[in-house]
Amino acid sequence: MNDMTRQAFWRLSGWCVGVWLMAGCASVKQATPEPRPATPEGTNAAATAAARISSPPEGGYAWDELARLAAANSSEAKVLLLEAEAERHQTAVDTGWRNPQLRVGEHWGDEDETTVSKNSDRGWSEKDSDGYMTGLRVYTVNPFVNRWLRKRGAASVQAKDAEAEEVKYAVYCEVKSLCLEAEMLREDIGMLEQMAGLRKQMRNARTEQTDAGVASALELIRAETRLAMLDSEIHEKQTARQQIVRRIAVLAGVPAEQVRLRPPDFDRQVDSAYLDAAVLTDLAFLRRPDLQRALHQKDAAEHGLKAAQAGQIPWFEYVDGVYEGETAHTSSSEAAQKHQDMTEWQARVAVTLPVFSWLGDEVRLNRAQLAAAEERVQGLYDKIRREVDGVLEDYRIVRAERDRVAAENKRLRETMTARIDALADEATVRREDVFAAREELIGYMRVCMKAERECLRLTQYLETVSGGSLASAR
Repeated sequence: MNDMTRQAFWRLSGWCVGVWLMAGCASVKQATPEPRPATPEGTNAAATAAARISSPPEGGYAWDELARLAAANSSEAKVLLLEAEAERHQTAVDTGWRNPQLRVGEHWGDEDETTVSKNSDRGWSEKDSDGYMTGLRVYTVNPFVNRWLRKRGAASVQAKDAEAEEVKYAVYCEVKSLCLEAEMLREDIGMLEQMAGLRKQMRNARTEQTDAGVASALELIRAETRLAMLDSEIHEKQTARQQIVRRIAVLAGVPAEQVRLRPPDFDRQVDSAYLDAAVLTDLAFLRRPDLQRALHQKDAAEHGLKAAQAGQIPWFEYVDGVYEGETAHTSSSEAAQKHQDMTEWQARVAVTLPVFSWLGDEVRLNRAQLAAAEERVQGLYDKIRREVDGVLEDYRIVRAERDRVAAENKRLRETMTARIDALADEATVRREDVFAAREELIGYMRVCMKAERECLRLTQYLETVSGGSLASAR
């Protein structure tokens, strides 16, 4: 092989190796990027979010707004979304082609031969040879397996996304339930404070009567004790409400001192079209994120089974092409110098025989996983049906009680207030009896309020098991 050909060959080989090394370094650098400083866009976004949080809306936060803030602020949901992105890239890695293999080399050698004839004549020959080889091996992938692996990866990504939505929806429902608890405590505290005002008047009246000798000290002690008990109950409920507000603030990511709840529309009712168990169950099947997650996991298990079955098909492991060239110079005592040039092409194919895959262990594994996924889906279908039936029955009972109490509440409250006011002006009626009657009226109003709020609570439960707001689905 002449010097020019050899130099050109080594230059080409060195250029190929250099390009591959640069490509490998670039890919590693992209895979592990260095941390970047905060960009102006990120700073502006953070400033905008801080400005939004520092200025709460007029009239307080709506319950839906706080619930959506909490769902968007869920770190667990963010982690699941990032895991879904990682699953997407993992699928690309699992179905990607292996890097090809380039092989280059050079060989050289000397051969000396001496012969002695019967006549004691000595002969000699010398052979100098050198050559080079270059080969390229391309590893192939099984397209039948890759097709189902890509489908399995896509289903796994959708399952992760649905799981993130499930976490967000759980936080959303929790915040709305906490808002209802806080609102109920606020209204209950207001009524208890009214009762405390009446008991203060009762205590003052007992103090005057005791000083005048009309009432005994025992009656004054009872009045003061009842007032102290009610003050303690008010303080307990205020503490409980403050704890709930702090919990809402933590979930929503807003300062606790800025959490002011806007009263909801207590007259809102579930449309009668959704009071049918079959309609509500079908709606839950379409919207429940936990069911969607289980369905995507079932799809991933099905595609995994088909990928395992496709892996039993023999396929090419790699395709190999090799080129070799050799030049030889021969000199001998019997002939003139001889020059030889030889070239050789080789093409090789390797086929993987899935002998051990034919035993079916991987297929049985994927079938077991598919059976578990199908059982999980069926269990969720049954659970949703039971939940919808139970909550819907409870809602009907509570709503009927709420309607009955609401029909009597306004009439009895106006009638009883007017009669108590009229009796309070009569000289024959004792003041403590008037105070007791007014306190009983407030107690009756508390019962009516609890019936109304219990109906709202069951409405929230009904929306929870159906997978979303029934008003928005109308």
